[in-house]
Order: sequence, then structure tokens, then C-alpha cells
Amino acid sequence: MPTPASLPADPAAPADLTGQVALITGASRGLGRHTALRLARAGMRVALCARAEDELRALADEIARDGGTARVFPLDVRDTDRIHAVVAEALDAFGQLDVLVNNAG
Repeated sequence: MPTPASLPADPAAPADLTGQVALITGASRGLGRHTALRLARAGMRVALCARAEDELRALADEIARDGGTARVFPLDVRDTDRIHAVVAEALDAFGQLDVLVNNAG
């Protein structure tokens, strides 16, 4: 458990997550989209997953314009085989996965 001295002075300040990778399901809109933007702005590379590929591409473009890194992985979380494939593709693209944001559904 962190001690008070080890806690950040401003817990609302974004952490530096540079170099880490997040895979986000349901990333095309709403909370998933907002989470992807926030994590990318904090330095994370993001794997964007959802059924709405066009919306994911627009989000990836927005993240890139802001200087971040995002990859699009079309995914319907009801398709177990595709889930396994996306994880493998994301690992191949980024070399690691540090965070899963399971937001779809």
C-alpha cells in the first residue's frame, strides 16, 4: 500500500504512461473513446478495438494528430477466435500489452 509520501501531490494530474500499451474494447465511442484519448495523451500506445471500424480509424487519426500512437483492430467481442487473433496482432504490433480496458458491451 502506498504511503502518503509516495502518493502524487495532485491525484487528478495525468500519470506519465509513456511506453505502455493499452488494449481498449468498445473504443469507437463514449467512454471507450474518451479513455483511449486520455491514455494516449498520457503517453500510452493504444490498441483500438470495436465493431465500428470507420469510427476507430477516425479516432486513430485524431490520436496521431495529437502525437500519439494508435492501431485499429476491428473486433466483435462475441467472436472468441477473433479475440485471440486481436491479442496476437496487438502483441505483434506493440511487443507488449500492459492494460486491458474491457469496455465493450
